[in-house]
Order: sequence, then C-alpha cells, then structure tokens
Amino acid sequence: MSKRMMLAASATTAFARLSPGFSVELAAKDTRPNIIFIMADDLGFSDLRCYGGEAATTNLDQLASAGVRFNQFYNGGKCEPTRVGLMTGHRNTKEIGFLGERAQNFMPALLRQRGYRTLMAGKWHVSQHPMDRGFDRFFGMEEGACNYYTGSGLLQLDRSLFNVPASGFYTTDAFTDYALQFLNEAKTQNDRQPFFLYLAYNAPHAALQVPEVEITKYQGNYMEGWEVFKERRVARAKALGLIPADSQMPAWPQNLPHWNELTESQKQMEDLRMATYTAMIDRMDQNIGRVMDWLKANGEWDDTLIVFASDNGANPFYGDHTDMLNAGILPGGPDSKWDLGTAWAHVCDTPFRLYKRNQHEGGICAPLIMRGPAANYAAGSISSLPVNIHDFLPTFYALASGTGRPAGIEGTDLSGFLKAGAQTRNYEMMSYLADHRYVRSNEWKLVACDFGPWELYDLSKDRTETQNLASQNPQRVADMAGSWDAWYNSFSTGSFAEVPDEHMGDQGTGVLYVPYPMPTTAVTGPLVEEYFDWGPGVSNRESIVAGTNINNLMVQSGTTVAWSDDSTPTGFSGSSGPGNGTYTLGGNGDQNNLLLFSYVPVSNVTVTMDYVHQANASGSVPGVWLGFGDGSSTLLNGTGSENIYVRMNPNGNMLASVTTLNGTNVVDNVDSHVSLGGFALGDRLIMSLSLNMTNKSAVALITNVTKSVAKTLSISWTDTAADWKSVVISQTGGQTLAVDSLSVLRNE
Repeated sequence: MSKRMMLAASATTAFARLSPGFSVELAAKDTRPNIIFIMADDLGFSDLRCYGGEAATTNLDQLASAGVRFNQFYNGGKCEPTRVGLMTGHRNTKEIGFLGERAQNFMPALLRQRGYRTLMAGKWHVSQHPMDRGFDRFFGMEEGACNYYTGSGLLQLDRSLFNVPASGFYTTDAFTDYALQFLNEAKTQNDRQPFFLYLAYNAPHAALQVPEVEITKYQGNYMEGWEVFKERRVARAKALGLIPADSQMPAWPQNLPHWNELTESQKQMEDLRMATYTAMIDRMDQNIGRVMDWLKANGEWDDTLIVFASDNGANPFYGDHTDMLNAGILPGGPDSKWDLGTAWAHVCDTPFRLYKRNQHEGGICAPLIMRGPAANYAAGSISSLPVNIHDFLPTFYALASGTGRPAGIEGTDLSGFLKAGAQTRNYEMMSYLADHRYVRSNEWKLVACDFGPWELYDLSKDRTETQNLASQNPQRVADMAGSWDAWYNSFSTGSFAEVPDEHMGDQGTGVLYVPYPMPTTAVTGPLVEEYFDWGPGVSNRESIVAGTNINNLMVQSGTTVAWSDDSTPTGFSGSSGPGNGTYTLGGNGDQNNLLLFSYVPVSNVTVTMDYVHQANASGSVPGVWLGFGDGSSTLLNGTGSENIYVRMNPNGNMLASVTTLNGTNVVDNVDSHVSLGGFALGDRLIMSLSLNMTNKSAVALITNVTKSVAKTLSISWTDTAADWKSVVISQTGGQTLAVDSLSVLRNE
C-alpha cells in the first residue's frame, strides 16, 4: 500500500464514527493520483533510446520499462496547437484562438477546483499568464523559446521577472530546480493534497545550446551519415515492436542531398549539430531522473501518474548561419543560433515521413510514455491505443474525480481505456496547420502537404505512409475530403490557403537543404589521427582520448631531431642554434612551445587550436606569443590566404586578432612573432593558421601556453614526398598540456 493510501485508510478509520460522509470524501481525495506531465520540445519520434534513438536516455528508458509506450500518440504538429490542446482539450481553431484566447476551460483551473495543487515550470506558449489560467506556482517563460544560458530576459518566477545568475545557469536544469522546489513546498505544506505538475522543457528546441561536457559524449558518433542512422532507427523501431515488421522505409526526400555528396567539412558540421541536439536530450533526461528520484525518496512514486510526450516532430527549418560561420561560432555555447537542419530532422522523425508543422505522421505522431496508478498496462509494454493531446484534459479531470464534461472540450476521457490497458478504440480526428491538413478515420488517413493534393493511406497496412491509395479509392477520398471541408467551413470565414514560405515537402515541394561547413576559424576535431610522427617510440596511430596529456606523445624539450640529410634547417634563432643535420629543441620550464617542423616543402598547412588559458607557476597570467618562422627563407608563401584569427572567450569579447598575413618574408630575422596580451585566467583562445612551409623549416604555433588545457588541436598539411614522415610536431617546456580532441592529417 502506498503512503497516501495508508494515510487515507487511517483517516477514514479515525473519522468514520464522527462524520461518515467526511471520511468517505477524505479517502477519495487522498487516493486520487498525483499527475506529472513532462513535455519535450521538437523531439522526434525515434530520438529516445527506448524509441530507437542513440541518446543515453537512461531515466526515460527506465520509465518505459516500468510503464507503457504508445505508438499512436498525436499532437498538434507545432508548439502552440499542442500546448493549447493540452491545456484546453480543444484544437486551436478560430473558435478558441491560436493561443486559446477564447477557450472556455483550462486544465490547471479545473484541477485546482478539484482540490489539486497546480505547479508549472518551463515553457507556456498559451494565452495569458499561467497563473491566470489556474497554476498556483510558475517558473519559466510565457514565450516559445529563449537562450538556454541567459533566459533572454524572458524568465519569470510566479509573476516577477527572474534575474538569471551570471554563470552556471541552464534552463533545462533551472526548470527542474524550481519544479523540485515547488514539490518540496507542496510536501511540506500539505502532504495529503494531490498535485499536478506541468514540466515543459524547451529542449531540444533550437538554438542548439548545451554544455560541452554533454556534446563530447556524442561528437564523432554521427560521421557515418544520415542514411545509415535512418536505416538503423527503422530496424530498431521494428525490433522494439513500435511499428510492424513489414513496414516500408520512406524514400529519401527529394530536397535532401546524400551524405556521400558532402565535403568532409560539411560532414563534420552535420555530425556536430546532431551531437549537440542529442546531448540536449541527454541533459533533459538527466533532469527527468531528478524528478523520478524525488518521487521515490518522498514516497510518491506509486501515487503518481507520470506522462512524458513531445509537442511535435523534429524541426526541419533552418536559418542563415553565415554570421556564425564568419565568427567561428559552433553549436553548443550561449552564442549559438544553430539549429538541427532538415536532414537530421528527417532522421529524427524516422520511421515516419516529414516533420514539425506537417500533418503526416512525422509531424504529429510522437513518443508518449505513461507510468502510474491510472495506466494499467504490463511493465515495458507497447500500446497501439490512439491518444490525442486533446484527450488529456478530460482524462485528468476524470482522474481528479471530476463529474460531467466541462464546457468546450473536444477530447475524449481515456481514463477507462487506460485502466483497462486498452489497445484500440474508435478514433476519428481531423486538423490542419499552415497549408497542411489531414482526416483520420480509424485505420484510414487522408493527408495533404504544402497545399498539395490529398493522399490516402491505410495505416493498418502502411504505418509509414509510403503507399498512396488515393487513385484506387476516389469515393473514400471524396467522402473524407468532404468531411474536412465541412468541418473547416464551420468556423472559418475564408478559404483554405497556401503558405508558400513554409513548404518542406519530401516529394519535390520542399526547400533544397544545403549543409554548412565547419567554420574556418573553428576546430574540427575529433578526427581520426593518421600519418604523423610524434617522435621516437610513439606509434603514428596513437589513440587520443579526452583529457590526455600530450606532452609525452610529442618530441620533448632537449631532444635532438635528425634530418634526412646534412643540410641546416631553418629555425628560430631564439630557441636554439641549428646544427649540422640536427636541431635541438629549446624551451624553459614555465611555458609550453608548440612547434611544427617540416622535413620537406609542404603546402596548405592548417592549424586550429582552442584552449583555456591558465596561470603560470608564479601565479601570473602570461601573454601569448605567436611565431611564424625565420626571415632567412620564405616560410609564409603568399600564394594562399594566410591568416591567424584570435578570439577571446568566454564572454565573447574580441580582445585581440591578427589577420591577412599575406606575402613573403613578412617577419624579421630574430623577433619573428606577434604578441597578444590582456589575457585573464580562464580566458579562451581560438586560433586558426594557414600557410605554406619551405624545405626543412620551423614554425612556432603558439608559445606561453602555460599549464593550459587544450580543448582541441588540429593540424593538417599537403605534400608529395615519398616518405610520409614529412612533419614533426613538437611540444617543449616543462608545463602540462592536455587535449580533449586531437587530429593530425596528411593529404597527398
């Protein structure tokens, strides 16, 4: 027996003789379930691991294992229709307004009338303030999106503007923090009062922003490409029983390129975008785990119905990111405005077609997980019961012992179906969004995209909408289309119209997707390390893992580097003098020097590095010295675009930069460097260098990298030498240099 049931039983016994009516009422009230509804934002059908995806959604997977997953849950295809439908039990047609302005009833107000404490944290995106609609407590935003790190000045605590801390803030964490605070308050103030918590995360909605520690779990994992992951997700969905084993995989959309048509740089950016998106899901799952832990620790686990759902399919729309490319801004940080992109959105909505806003299954069919006293299904089971977002208001109202049917409700009370563990029901629905529309009549679905012609599918035999049966069933099409027309005309004074700027169809009407490359001023790792020489005794295939101290993998200070002949190499007179066929590396004990030596002429040398500046042994913060070689030879060949770009972070302020170092012999004989000062402890430097090197020459990449932690280091070059050991990378000095990501690549 759960804690609240024991309280109810004891209360009933204690008061039975005094007031039988009161004791019965108290018992009924105390045994009603708590309700937690968790909403994800723009999450695709197959993004969770328990729905076939790659994200480490440990907690949601556990929830699914203890409860039931639904494979026919339908939302409104976009943020507003779904959230309005949840809160009002009505489609957001012109009858009630796009944001539910004229709705007759709202879920939190109805539940509060039934004695529930009503709590909300997260994204609202419905008309009026949440507390005007019945919530007792609120933390979050009324708008549809905000910066994950700063809140964009939109966050509120109850009715007051919330001051976001200068550091350490992230909305996914903060929404959970306040949800738990509200639950603790409820527990303290009235332990026997049931609660309704609406926890509406903005993850993984754009922009792609999540701490780097989460991204590193996934970066590099998606380099096999879109088509590979689409096939894997379809296979996993079949293996999990989410779709029939004979379901056909939808054709590759006509507006998407194929992975093998992309450049390496485009692939790296697409990998990073998807890794960041997946990391945002991971971070959300971690926070859901905190809520689950609270329920268990406070004796509420068995008394609580937990519902998890997504508001629509993955988002295919993407913006112009030229400014971010030019600034070297990658997905993840607070400056990121990156989005997922159309191709990965297609993969995320696997095994279905199309995306957010569309009325095909990829736009409106999403994951739904339930676990709790009101959902009587075998643990770990899958249900094909059709559930619509509008059904939750009447269902929760019934679970709260509400009587009758509140005015203005379109949804169906599913409480009886859920208690019976039902797998099917009569299901009729129709809707529209922009110039997409559909009619559903049990297994038959009539649907149109981008103001196009109607398509007809038998979902009992074609769950993934691949076989259009419209031409074989003209009368059925006419009947169902007539029903939709009659419904639309019942509330609309105008005709259904095209919205050309929102076209994203997969059969010729969608906007052509052009993937972005990696920024030229940003690092590309992690990549495969090959064709390099770290020095004596070190394999050219040495594995580099995050946080590796690379000092021992590089040629060390004091080491003599032998050349392939007895000629004198060109180097730095300030480091150590050249010898007869040898070069001895210099460097003192309180700095690091990263140097690049070429055995033969090499071209297209590119170096990118991203590191966090640390204090030196004496506690001071030194400057940075960038050296370009000895003026006795042509080290910087003016045939290319040679540049160095330096940007200080974390505040995003440009403290110093050097660009357009074009021409020959641009540095002098001795003082061949550029000094950059103004560094503070913890500042971040992003460097990109592009140049050509002559025979047996040396270039200092960066010096005074004191006790630094390099986030990434990437070096590549081109040569035609028979001996692939054309370049040696050296680290000199006595301080530690660790890297999270390293790549060294030789191109022939």
